Amino acid sequence: MKSDIIKHRNLIISAAIYAVYAVITLIGATHHELWFDEAQAWGIARDATLETLPEILKHEGHPALWYLILMPFAQSGAYCEIINIISWFFSVVAAGLFMWKAPFGLVFKTAMLFSSGFLFFNSVNARVYCLIPLLLFLIAIVYPKREKYAPVYGLLVGLLANTHIMMCGLVGILGIFMLIELYKNIKKNGLKKSGGQVVGLVIAGVLVIAMILPLLGSLSSNNMVQNKRVDIGNLLLSMVSTFKDIGINLMVEPDVLLYSLFGSVLGFVVIAVYIKLFCYKKAFIMGLFFLLMYSLTIEVIWFTTPLRAPVFVYTLVAIFWIAVADEQPRCVTIPTQKSSAAGKRLIPAVNKFFSSPQKTINILLCVILFSSTPAGAYWLIYDCGNDSVMTEAAGEFIKEELPENSVIITSSQTGIQFSVYSPQTRFYSLELQRFITYTPHEIAPDQIDYDKVAHDLMYEKDLYYLSYSKSLTVDLDDECLVFYNSTSIPSYAFAGAAAIYKVELSDILPTDKE
Repeated sequence: MKSDIIKHRNLIISAAIYAVYAVITLIGATHHELWFDEAQAWGIARDATLETLPEILKHEGHPALWYLILMPFAQSGAYCEIINIISWFFSVVAAGLFMWKAPFGLVFKTAMLFSSGFLFFNSVNARVYCLIPLLLFLIAIVYPKREKYAPVYGLLVGLLANTHIMMCGLVGILGIFMLIELYKNIKKNGLKKSGGQVVGLVIAGVLVIAMILPLLGSLSSNNMVQNKRVDIGNLLLSMVSTFKDIGINLMVEPDVLLYSLFGSVLGFVVIAVYIKLFCYKKAFIMGLFFLLMYSLTIEVIWFTTPLRAPVFVYTLVAIFWIAVADEQPRCVTIPTQKSSAAGKRLIPAVNKFFSSPQKTINILLCVILFSSTPAGAYWLIYDCGNDSVMTEAAGEFIKEELPENSVIITSSQTGIQFSVYSPQTRFYSLELQRFITYTPHEIAPDQIDYDKVAHDLMYEKDLYYLSYSKSLTVDLDDECLVFYNSTSIPSYAFAGAAAIYKVELSDILPTDKE
């Protein structure tokens, strides 16, 4: 009777925590203004087709799943900020799965829901990262019954591969485990009784191939990563720096010294989780494969940000969830008989650390998750109370104040995020010498073909020049300025600071081309 009362009380508390989480993140989502990458994804989903998307992905360096989800909304004429609600929806579903399906206590579950990713970066900030916890948690739920539900399990693993390439390390080791288990099952029960596992492996394999093919050559075709150097030494160093960078990017930055200090301490806590995972053989291998691909993708090719750091933590949580459901922890004990006096004092502490691995990892992960809460709360409040990104303000100005057939010229490939708020406006890239509707991330020609620029724009009556600062590549004075806003938001939000100038074609062309 008493246990039923406790169970009922915990259910009510869980529902209350979940409701609070859902409501405050919904408020955040409905007040969120699109950052650069959110607007970029919406622009691609709006203008791409199933035929053109693979070529676009080659320059984006991202799998197709997020764009395919957005396409029906973007191409039906939905308002661009519906992307916030889509991200919020996936996050609250993932939060619900964790709250009622994860084999952890209420404190752990609360720490998850109010960590920075669930509070802001994966729920309010609308990017593909919102799909990753959902798929990770579904995989963890299905994992103990993966043989029975092999096609579903294979589908989930394949979909996870199509979220972000940093997940390919985990997907790869899960695929290897699937092959090993299939081989053992065929050897034991025959091929006929292993049909479900064969189907699951085929589904996962097809989806992984569908992810890989459009991204072949993306390192050499994307203008942001074409010069990145990838070698073993660089990768090993990046694996070490990953822990520090994860810790730092889970923190708010109130003071540079303390920010770096506490972030580094948090990085050591993440290392401690990895050390404790050694007690779970398969989980430890999963963690290493994930770390390898994460470090290659984020540390070497791109960079860790507060948006990506929570994904690292949630993947560790999902791996731990799988370990709890599927493995008995190994008891790691170092003998003390032949050790030195110092060893006899140190070894018992090491042995104690490796005892009760589940309890210790629970505590360590709660520390990491709760440590990120201030960052999530800060960004949630800041984002609701400030128009610092100014994407919408610039977009609305373009839509309402500029003539209907205006052309906005940008010297590079950027600035196109404003088009999600003003879809009727045309943008022209001097760098690429063509009209664009989103940032293509293509490698530009070595020189601008001004003859082509003159040909493309010679009949346009209303020309404007877009810059992100008053330091322009063309010589214009403030009399030409029709719109200017500044922003203090960090560079990874890269969305809003803009100056728009009214220009003539002669202002853009070199003197000998006028």
